[in-house]
Amino acid sequence: MTLDGQAVKDWSDRIDNLAQGFGATSCRVALVKGGRLLLTFPRRDPLAVPMPALPIPEEPTVGPVEIGKQEDGKPLRLKVHGTHILIAGATGAGKGSFLWDTIRGLLPAMRAGWSRSGRWTPS
Repeated sequence: MTLDGQAVKDWSDRIDNLAQGFGATSCRVALVKGGRLLLTFPRRDPLAVPMPALPIPEEPTVGPVEIGKQEDGKPLRLKVHGTHILIAGATGAGKGSFLWDTIRGLLPAMRAGWSRSGRWTPS
């Protein structure tokens, strides 16, 4: 519970101190509702070990496409229909995985004729 006059930013500005104080590698601060905060202190990196490729979906879909797992183990889904996507990161950060997992997730839709490759052909 926050004290009168405190804001979420007051806590967010001190995540490094909070993490160190609780012996964790990091800290996340989220507002639950009306002055209640949720502090999360991960004790290990669940994404440190590469995971195997997801199975190709049985049913065709154009999104959102499951491309992996989030830190909390929930599916990571990427909205690909009707939007643009920008993927940025350092060399070796795994940007290619976003591309290849998206293609893998869309394979049934391509087979069903619901989606097509982005190849441009001049007219």
